[in-house]
Amino acid sequence: MIKLTRMDGQEIAINCDQIAWLESCPDTTVRMLAGETILVREEVDEVLRRVAAYRIGLLREAGLPSLLTSGSVVPPAALPAAERASEVHGGRGSAA
Repeated sequence: MIKLTRMDGQEIAINCDQIAWLESCPDTTVRMLAGETILVREEVDEVLRRVAAYRIGLLREAGLPSLLTSGSVVPPAALPAAERASEVHGGRGSAA
């Protein structure tokens, strides 16, 4: 689940596997598979970043970090800063 903020400031947690689509017009609309529509303060890109980060965390907890580099595209913004540096430096990490 990911935490988002309703327009009235109420924090909510939603099952990101149940998101049907996101739209920005101008507020971000989260449409759930069951048909519920939720307006949130976060931008679409931020919601996508949180979903990706949540899923990356699930893979790590399951002991499957190799799936993160198996050729699938992982948005760099979803990676922790240390891993983004590693990506930039060709897997060598940052120089000390």
